Amino acid sequence: MSAEDDAELAERYGWINRALPSAALGEFVRSLAHRIAGFPGAGRAILKDRVNAIALAPADDFHRDLDLFLQCARNPETERLIRVALTRGFQAHKGEMALGLMVGDLWRNDELRAGFAASFGPGTHVHSKDWPDIAKFRSLMMDFRQLVSNDDASSLNRVCNLLFKHREAGGWWQ
Repeated sequence: MSAEDDAELAERYGWINRALPSAALGEFVRSLAHRIAGFPGAGRAILKDRVNAIALAPADDFHRDLDLFLQCARNPETERLIRVALTRGFQAHKGEMALGLMVGDLWRNDELRAGFAASFGPGTHVHSKDWPDIAKFRSLMMDFRQLVSNDDASSLNRVCNLLFKHREAGGWWQ
């Protein structure tokens, strides 16, 4: 999201399933580890295999993702964006700790926004007027999260309809 979001917000978005205070983290992890260790070993192994079969993509998908990443990384626009990021300390510890803010700030550069439009076609741009309005964007993300968390077949259609409705209302992407 190109912002520094706290754990409570990440939990609301569904990025994590629970937010714990720092002081409670150690005891929570210790308790969970002991609980899991108490289950029969054969059951843990079967469950791990099943979760991996469901959750992990085939190796070919990872290779395809790597190919796509490298293709994007070699794009002149991406290379320019990386050069700007490096001049701003992207590679330093401080830059890594503020990565979300740094990535968002990179797009405030008019030259990069123009390059984005050139890369993705005329009429495609990021509205500079929307940068201060992060609350609307977060609200939209919460709507998406709510829609896609449903298991019914119409979820994807509802997300697409929401995207089109937002675009017609003069949203972030046009």
